[in-house]
Amino acid sequence: MTKPLKIITLFSVSLLLVSCSSSGSNTLKFSSKEEAFLAQVDFLKDSEDIVVITSPTDQQVEELRKEKTNVLTAICKTVASMVSTGKDANGAALDASSLSKQQEYLDQNCSPGAMPSVDQDELSTRDLVQTRSCDFYEATRRIVCKEWQVQGDEISKEAWEAIKPNYYYYNF
Repeated sequence: MTKPLKIITLFSVSLLLVSCSSSGSNTLKFSSKEEAFLAQVDFLKDSEDIVVITSPTDQQVEELRKEKTNVLTAICKTVASMVSTGKDANGAALDASSLSKQQEYLDQNCSPGAMPSVDQDELSTRDLVQTRSCDFYEATRRIVCKEWQVQGDEISKEAWEAIKPNYYYYNF
């Protein structure tokens, strides 16, 4: 890299850092790293927990329904065979009680058009997330903190991702 190119690059980086570090009222300058860390600790003390719920897509629900239908079909074929032959899957004879239970299973679960239930909550995930977080950047001598302002105890993942966090900069 030529000397003029190095100078231009260094000037550009310096200008970028100066413009970023003087970006408004959410920037605080501290005389030491320790002071900045203490400010970060104070900031994080006010963090709250929120449950972020990730719901399944219609495609995921349909895929699970198909999978459960295939499993149910296979089980029903096996149970029907057991009832018709009077023998279990290993060829051993079924006693009257076992045969009765297998027939009951067929009657309850294997009627034509039987569809297994798929509960969307079964596929939903619930993650506990903090409403405040911070990242430390030694190279720029800065701690960048974010705060998501939310109402309530739960939020959908889509709504959570749509929230623009407030940024706070602790320079030292």
